[in-house]
Amino acid sequence: VQVALLTWNEDDSAQATVLPVTLSGEVTQVPDAAGQPCPQLIYPNYGDWGFIKVALDARTLTGIGRNLRRVEDPMLRSMLWDSLWEMVRDARLDLEVYAEIVFEALPGEANEKVASQVAENIGATMRYLWKLPEAMEPVLADLGPRFEELAWRQAVDAPNGSDLQTLWLDTYRRLAHTDAALGRLERQLTGDAQLPVEALDQDRRWLVLGRLNSFDRPGALELAQAEQENDPSDAGGQMFLSIQATRPGVENKRAWLARITDEESDLSLRRKRSVMGWLLSSYQWQEQAALTDEILASLVELGETQEDAFLNSYGTLIPRLHREDSVERLERFIAEHPDLHPILMKRLLIARQEDQRGLDITRRLGEAR
Repeated sequence: VQVALLTWNEDDSAQATVLPVTLSGEVTQVPDAAGQPCPQLIYPNYGDWGFIKVALDARTLTGIGRNLRRVEDPMLRSMLWDSLWEMVRDARLDLEVYAEIVFEALPGEANEKVASQVAENIGATMRYLWKLPEAMEPVLADLGPRFEELAWRQAVDAPNGSDLQTLWLDTYRRLAHTDAALGRLERQLTGDAQLPVEALDQDRRWLVLGRLNSFDRPGALELAQAEQENDPSDAGGQMFLSIQATRPGVENKRAWLARITDEESDLSLRRKRSVMGWLLSSYQWQEQAALTDEILASLVELGETQEDAFLNSYGTLIPRLHREDSVERLERFIAEHPDLHPILMKRLLIARQEDQRGLDITRRLGEAR
């Protein structure tokens, strides 16, 4: 591997010393580092020579938000962002600390690849935040609106009509959940919002309508019905079904579960899979909790009667609630059903792994507070 030692001069220019190192054993000494100026940032896999996971040291983490903005090499910035996110996923870095790094280091990021990488991780951060226990809800109340505003500012500041601007507008639509943000989405549909780009295309209009309906925004279903009249295509009909399924409420979700699992259902496989993709959003965790036992109980029979493509989509509905009892429930079901259809068993194992990950991240956050 190559170990990079970075310091910054008074004019903010970077001074990097790159040392080739052969890893051997649990600890590898780097004698060539002796006598070098004490670096402000160390990255032990510069150039991505090694197939390794990097955990940043404490000194590098101190001031990482400021220093990330000063790293000129986009590949190194990308790898630093990746290492930070992997530390979050491994519960080695507090989720709230990661969010503050994003708020400090991301504004002004002009590299589309790096921006896309961080935008994706912001979305993942929100999926963890939605499932925090009640005592930690103030964290969501603080970070959620700030992520919305960050995405909006990034879109406004990006060059008009650029792919970078499109990236951040799409990210904003996926993050919107406050009244202010959902109201802005509504105005985008009518063309009343002051957008830095042209009107929404048809696919994005449906995505906005899906977001509004998933939060039961007043009048959202009527807007979707009107949109279907304007878009009578097969894709439009499919999206209207999915939007009905994404609306909150346990009984609505239960009715759609029954419809997609009914062998006599009038829905095509394609439409069933679309509905399943919208049915249980991460922020609808109350509905997930209420339906967990029913979903698990259905797996054995469905594994014996449904085709693989259906099972692959249905397995994504297995709830991950980031609670101890949720992890234990999945472990128990896996142990009790060793002969379950392989596709569903794989989905269960992934769900159990990610449920434990979410629980570990939540615990780390709770300890930090």
